[in-house]
Amino acid sequence: MRRVSRLLTGFVIVAIVSAVIWRWTHDDAIAVEVYTVSTGEVLSTVANTRAGTVKACQRARLSPNASGQVTALNVSEGSLVKAGDVLMELWHRDLEAQLRLSREQASSAEQRAAASCVRAETAKRDAKRGEDLKKRNFISDEQYDQRISLSLIHI
Repeated sequence: MRRVSRLLTGFVIVAIVSAVIWRWTHDDAIAVEVYTVSTGEVLSTVANTRAGTVKACQRARLSPNASGQVTALNVSEGSLVKAGDVLMELWHRDLEAQLRLSREQASSAEQRAAASCVRAETAKRDAKRGEDLKKRNFISDEQYDQRISLSLIHI
């Protein structure tokens, strides 16, 4: 008896889950207007003089913020495009070169800054050693002053 009740419970759960999934995956019916056809007098006629012609709902005029020679045209008239698609490319090798040069200059500046930090740290340690040597009278006042002034230059 228990086995039958478990099977029945399982069947009910599967049926409910199936119904919920079916409801989520199927759209509601489309609203339709229904008219009854009747005989009567024709008051106006409609002529279709542009059979087969479709006009776009939206048009976009391209006006890039930079001028230049077009090197790639990725679409043609009538192509379907979406937001983010690249429509055309302008010649930009000069800008790529400028970007590469700027990156190299930034890298060089970072390396110079790192080297300055190393020199400053070395001068600081040298000044500290000079201070210790001066306390024990192993160096002259002039040598001590030179070490201190070098550490101040690199700070």
